[in-house]
Amino acid sequence: MKRFLILTPLIVTLALVVAGCLNEAEERYTAGFAHHEQGRLQDAIAEYDEAIRLDPRYVTAYFQKGTAYAELGELERATEDFGQGIRLSPEYALAYTGQGDALVGLGRLEEAI
Repeated sequence: MKRFLILTPLIVTLALVVAGCLNEAEERYTAGFAHHEQGRLQDAIAEYDEAIRLDPRYVTAYFQKGTAYAELGELERATEDFGQGIRLSPEYALAYTGQGDALVGLGRLEEAI
């Protein structure tokens, strides 16, 4: 079931790309997400960076970029991206989860709490 929940937004996004309904930032994010799913994390990060350059308020791109950095073990960089996502959208709960996990990994337990 979890895999279905992850793939459903990707399928919808890809359908929108084909239909020409996405802007360039969303297209870059979608490309990044596809790389991410395939384990090509550096390529994913480059695409997320481009999405953010095109739309500096793209909270989901910051979150996914933080997730990619966390998967690479670059927890300090992950906290920066999760933190930016939190600053831009304080209600985005996933960014707090990612931030907390990265801070625990860095041994910064008080901050994580």
